[in-house]
Amino acid sequence: MQQLRREAAECRKRLFDNLTDNEKNTVTPDSLAQLIANNQKQIELVTYNHFAAVRNICTSGQKAQFDKIIGDVTKMMNGGRGNRQNPPPPDSPPPPNQR
Repeated sequence: MQQLRREAAECRKRLFDNLTDNEKNTVTPDSLAQLIANNQKQIELVTYNHFAAVRNICTSGQKAQFDKIIGDVTKMMNGGRGNRQNPPPPDSPPPPNQR
């Protein structure tokens, strides 16, 4: 996972370095975005396969408990908020529809 995260960070750096690169770049932003997407796919599959392997070694009772908590785990992986949006910082102006 650490290697995948390092690769993702490098691709993002290369992508945004394009903003200030005055030379013709041989790697297009679309190509870099595709590399980032492929990398994220690998991260998701590694995570899924890890949890599937953990569940596979559980007893029947443990599997029932695992199944109950996996939703909480995925919420935590999504920033702890599930499908709710993160609130704005306290000093930011309200969204346009709430002014």
